[in-house]
Amino acid sequence: ILYIGYPENNASHYLVSALTEIGEETDLSISYFNPQGEEEEELYATLLEKLQVKELMVPAIYFIKDGEIVLKDTSLAKEAPDYYTKEEQEKLKEKYEQFVQDYQEKMAS
Repeated sequence: ILYIGYPENNASHYLVSALTEIGEETDLSISYFNPQGEEEEELYATLLEKLQVKELMVPAIYFIKDGEIVLKDTSLAKEAPDYYTKEEQEKLKEKYEQFVQDYQEKMAS
């Protein structure tokens, strides 16, 4: 699982929190990439090529199997509020738990 985001983005904060909890509950590996780091320019260019996009959306999450994108979600990059209530945080976690379940099913096939 590849998460793309940076700490200054409010939506990223909530997404990282949900992913951290999910990661503790599963055996899936979650990699993080902060596209704002100057030392990351080469990796940024590589990700653009591999993900076949013109720019990286933040925050975004990609579920990858054998180098191919199986599932992705960039919805928070488009419509994320500045603040999440506890209920909204729980819904976000449930959303990604479902993504993980779908991903694990695809990994098994």
